[in-house]
Amino acid sequence: MYWAFLLISNLSFSQTDMFYKIIFENEDNFKILKIFNGKIPKKFIILDSTITFYPKSFWLENIDLNDKKVIKEIEDDEHHPFNNVYIFSITEYNNLFDDNEKEYLSKACQKVKSKKIKIAEKKFYTVDNTNRIKGFYFLVSEPVYTSDNRFAFIEVDIKQKSTFLGEKTDDYFGVLKIIFEKDDNGVWKQIGNYDHIIL
Repeated sequence: MYWAFLLISNLSFSQTDMFYKIIFENEDNFKILKIFNGKIPKKFIILDSTITFYPKSFWLENIDLNDKKVIKEIEDDEHHPFNNVYIFSITEYNNLFDDNEKEYLSKACQKVKSKKIKIAEKKFYTVDNTNRIKGFYFLVSEPVYTSDNRFAFIEVDIKQKSTFLGEKTDDYFGVLKIIFEKDDNGVWKQIGNYDHIIL
């Protein structure tokens, strides 16, 4: 039993590590960094404590999203979760999952707790504090899986340290929500990226 537990733990860690590798080795995932004349870092600095998903990323309770009038109303509200956190506001992603699965994901993400991680890759690595960081740095979640283990989601929050009017700032810049799918051969591939700038 002990060896079985170790094997499962190692496989789980390796899989999560692989997700991070796919994300941070694909610069297209970070194109929003260029919007305000920013640059994609040559190396990505990641804080060593994971974040957790906001449940409304997956499921908006008591809202009839099949009603076009409802959609029209909430599309005009820039602060509504539909417009800044809800992954399935994008039709392409919405069509992949039914309501039961979306609600399942919303509940599943609440069971994933923050944890310490250690990454030491050439292009991306973790640090235990942000004291010496200038510019962009990143926070990552653990993966959240669908009920059939066919899809996985990871959130990447982007923060930026800078100086404004002589004062040092440390603000959220944007959020990425990366979607993976496992093919028939058991190989995970990225199939989507819901990105959002925080103004």
